[in-house]
Amino acid sequence: MNTYVWKVKEIAAKSHRITTAVQLKAFIEENLGVIVTVQTLRALMRGSPVAPRVEMIQLFCDAFNCRSEAFYVFTPNAARAQQWEKDRSEGKKASPLYQPKASPLDEIVKVPDETIQGESAGKPKSLRATFTDPRTLYKDRLISKE
Repeated sequence: MNTYVWKVKEIAAKSHRITTAVQLKAFIEENLGVIVTVQTLRALMRGSPVAPRVEMIQLFCDAFNCRSEAFYVFTPNAARAQQWEKDRSEGKKASPLYQPKASPLDEIVKVPDETIQGESAGKPKSLRATFTDPRTLYKDRLISKE
Protein backbone atom coordinates (compact mmCIF):
# COMPACT_ATOMS: atom_id res chain seq x y z
CA MET A 1 0.00 0.00 0.00
CA ASN A 2 1.43 3.38 -1.01
CA THR A 3 1.59 5.88 1.80
CA TYR A 4 1.82 8.78 -0.63
CA VAL A 5 0.11 10.04 -3.75
CA TRP A 6 2.11 11.14 -6.82
CA LYS A 7 0.07 13.01 -9.44
CA VAL A 8 2.56 14.92 -11.61
CA LYS A 9 0.99 13.78 -14.87
CA GLU A 10 -2.51 14.86 -13.79
CA ILE A 11 -1.36 18.30 -12.60
CA ALA A 12 0.64 18.89 -15.80
CA ALA A 13 -2.33 17.93 -17.97
CA LYS A 14 -4.85 19.90 -15.93
CA SER A 15 -2.93 23.13 -15.39
CA HIS A 16 -0.86 23.42 -18.58
CA ARG A 17 -2.23 20.80 -21.02
CA ILE A 18 1.10 18.95 -20.97
CA THR A 19 0.71 15.25 -21.71
CA THR A 20 4.21 14.04 -22.61
CA ALA A 21 7.66 14.20 -21.07
CA VAL A 22 9.00 16.03 -24.13
CA GLN A 23 6.42 18.79 -23.68
CA LEU A 24 7.21 19.00 -19.95
CA LYS A 25 10.95 19.21 -20.68
CA ALA A 26 10.41 22.09 -23.11
CA PHE A 27 8.07 23.83 -20.63
CA ILE A 28 10.59 23.60 -17.78
CA GLU A 29 13.49 24.76 -19.96
CA GLU A 30 11.50 27.71 -21.32
CA ASN A 31 10.03 28.91 -18.03
CA LEU A 32 12.74 28.02 -15.51
CA GLY A 33 15.92 27.61 -17.54
CA VAL A 34 16.62 24.18 -16.06
CA ILE A 35 17.57 21.19 -18.19
CA VAL A 36 16.07 17.86 -17.16
CA THR A 37 16.38 14.70 -19.24
CA VAL A 38 13.33 13.33 -20.99
CA GLN A 39 13.99 9.92 -19.45
CA THR A 40 13.81 11.37 -15.93
CA LEU A 41 10.60 13.25 -16.65
CA ARG A 42 9.06 10.23 -18.38
CA ALA A 43 9.78 8.04 -15.36
CA LEU A 44 8.32 10.65 -13.01
CA MET A 45 5.19 11.04 -15.14
CA ARG A 46 4.60 7.30 -15.49
CA GLY A 47 4.63 6.30 -11.87
CA SER A 48 5.42 7.02 -8.28
CA PRO A 49 9.15 7.32 -7.59
CA VAL A 50 10.56 5.37 -4.67
CA ALA A 51 12.36 8.39 -3.23
CA PRO A 52 11.73 11.67 -5.07
CA ARG A 53 14.43 14.26 -4.58
CA VAL A 54 13.65 17.52 -2.86
CA GLU A 55 15.17 19.42 -5.80
CA MET A 56 12.76 17.72 -8.21
CA ILE A 57 9.74 18.44 -6.01
CA GLN A 58 10.82 22.10 -5.80
CA LEU A 59 11.27 22.18 -9.59
CA PHE A 60 7.73 20.91 -10.14
CA CYS A 61 6.38 23.42 -7.61
CA ASP A 62 8.12 26.23 -9.50
CA ALA A 63 7.05 24.93 -12.92
CA PHE A 64 3.39 24.41 -12.03
CA ASN A 65 3.27 27.39 -9.62
CA CYS A 66 1.71 25.30 -6.88
CA ARG A 67 2.48 23.74 -3.53
CA SER A 68 3.77 20.19 -3.37
CA GLU A 69 0.45 18.98 -1.93
CA ALA A 70 -1.05 19.40 -5.40
CA PHE A 71 0.92 16.45 -6.77
CA TYR A 72 2.74 14.82 -3.84
CA VAL A 73 0.78 13.95 -0.70
CA PHE A 74 1.75 11.73 2.21
CA THR A 75 -0.97 9.68 3.87
CA PRO A 76 -0.76 8.08 7.31
CA ASN A 77 0.46 4.49 7.39
CA ALA A 78 -1.95 2.78 9.79
CA ALA A 79 -0.31 -0.61 9.22
CA ARG A 80 2.99 0.69 10.64
CA ALA A 81 1.31 1.90 13.83
CA GLN A 82 -0.57 -1.40 14.24
CA GLN A 83 2.61 -3.41 13.68
CA TRP A 84 4.45 -1.30 16.26
CA GLU A 85 1.69 -1.86 18.83
CA LYS A 86 1.98 -5.60 18.25
CA ASP A 87 5.79 -5.54 18.43
CA ARG A 88 5.79 -3.41 21.58
CA SER A 89 3.37 -5.78 23.30
CA GLU A 90 5.80 -8.62 22.47
CA GLY A 91 8.59 -6.69 24.20
CA LYS A 92 10.48 -5.42 21.16
CA LYS A 93 12.36 -2.14 21.35
CA ALA A 94 12.16 0.74 18.90
CA SER A 95 14.53 0.57 15.95
CA PRO A 96 16.43 3.51 14.44
CA LEU A 97 15.10 5.02 11.23
CA TYR A 98 18.57 5.03 9.71
CA GLN A 99 21.25 2.50 10.56
CA PRO A 100 24.41 4.03 12.07
CA LYS A 101 27.55 4.02 9.97
CA ALA A 102 30.22 1.51 10.84
CA SER A 103 32.93 2.95 13.03
CA PRO A 104 36.24 3.40 11.24
CA LEU A 105 39.18 1.24 12.23
CA ASP A 106 41.88 3.11 14.14
CA GLU A 107 44.64 0.73 13.21
CA ILE A 108 45.76 -0.92 10.02
CA VAL A 109 45.57 -4.67 10.23
CA LYS A 110 48.54 -6.43 8.64
CA VAL A 111 47.73 -9.73 7.04
CA PRO A 112 50.33 -12.35 7.95
CA ASP A 113 52.21 -14.04 5.12
CA GLU A 114 50.59 -17.26 4.06
CA THR A 115 52.61 -20.36 4.70
CA ILE A 116 52.91 -23.20 2.24
CA GLN A 117 53.83 -26.49 3.89
CA GLY A 118 55.40 -24.71 6.82
CA GLU A 119 57.50 -22.32 4.71
CA SER A 120 56.79 -18.62 4.47
CA ALA A 121 55.87 -17.51 1.00
CA GLY A 122 57.31 -14.02 0.82
CA LYS A 123 56.65 -13.66 -2.89
CA PRO A 124 53.42 -14.97 -4.43
CA LYS A 125 53.87 -18.17 -6.40
CA SER A 126 53.03 -18.22 -10.09
CA LEU A 127 50.10 -20.34 -11.19
CA ARG A 128 51.67 -20.90 -14.59
CA ALA A 129 52.60 -24.50 -13.80
CA THR A 130 49.03 -25.22 -12.72
CA PHE A 131 47.36 -24.30 -16.00
CA THR A 132 48.10 -25.53 -19.48
CA ASP A 133 48.94 -22.81 -21.95
CA PRO A 134 46.46 -23.09 -24.84
CA ARG A 135 49.14 -21.96 -27.29
CA THR A 136 51.08 -25.17 -26.72
CA LEU A 137 48.03 -27.25 -27.66
CA TYR A 138 47.58 -25.23 -30.84
CA LYS A 139 51.26 -25.69 -31.77
CA ASP A 140 50.93 -29.47 -31.29
CA ARG A 141 48.00 -29.56 -33.72
CA LEU A 142 49.89 -27.54 -36.33
CA ILE A 143 52.93 -29.81 -36.11
CA SER A 144 50.82 -32.98 -36.44
CA LYS A 145 49.09 -31.66 -39.61
CA GLU A 146 52.39 -30.98 -41.37
